[in-house]
Amino acid sequence: MHKLCLPNFAASATSLRHQFPMRTIEKWKAFTFIVSLAFIAMVIHAIQPLRLVKLEEQLAPQKEWRPGPPFPLVSSTNAQKPPATTRDAQAPKEEETTAERERRVALAAKREAEERAAEHERYLQRYVNQSPTRQAGTKMLAVVATEDERLSRLFTTAIAEHLQSPRLTVSTSLVTAAFVSDGLFTRAFAGSREELTGLEVPKLVDAVLLARQSTHYSVNPPSLENVITATMRLEVVMPPFSGEQDIPSWTFTAQGAGFKEKDARLMAQERLLKQIAADTNLVPASILANIP
Repeated sequence: MHKLCLPNFAASATSLRHQFPMRTIEKWKAFTFIVSLAFIAMVIHAIQPLRLVKLEEQLAPQKEWRPGPPFPLVSSTNAQKPPATTRDAQAPKEEETTAERERRVALAAKREAEERAAEHERYLQRYVNQSPTRQAGTKMLAVVATEDERLSRLFTTAIAEHLQSPRLTVSTSLVTAAFVSDGLFTRAFAGSREELTGLEVPKLVDAVLLARQSTHYSVNPPSLENVITATMRLEVVMPPFSGEQDIPSWTFTAQGAGFKEKDARLMAQERLLKQIAADTNLVPASILANIP
């Protein structure tokens, strides 16, 4: 049989050991290791700046270049004005607000004046009838007479007919019944001028006569069969529209008797009307003398 012939590795190692001693091999290993380290350091040193530059490029914000607006040409004719300040910008708004406020105040004043005018017109319509017709060359007189706190057409007409003359025109329908029922007549008769001037009476007539009739009843003793006596009194005043002059006044008194108050009143009324018609004190001349 043939034997397998294997190389003698032990003999080869021994021969190499003799050719290259151990000390020489260790020096060679150390030299190779140092060279490798130096080479690695050089590679790392060369790569590090490239990595830092790339990292900065990644971290830096990306900006896109865009062309800016062209520079305007500035000249003496089209020089750009400086921007307006906040106060200048608010000035037109403040002026507009002031104008609006003034317009609103004016409208409110106009509306208030119209309301007052309308209210005054309603006031006139309640107490004053249509304006009397004036005649050229004459004075206008208004007569207002009351009886038992009501307008008395009877005494108003009697006084008007007594005073009618070519120089004096008399009106018997200047005021309404509300002038008496609302108390304006009583205040005017007592001397207040606000009632007549507030109704613009001086614009309608030259003078006003106010007459107030009152009646007092008394019962006679049984010896006279209980006859009732009526004492009727008519007071007439001519209040001035202005000034402090004395108020002209006239007074008429008449009595009547009867078994009933109505009969006594009618008798006193008839006698009073006759007195007015025949009176010589309350005449057109005395009225005209007191008209300014």
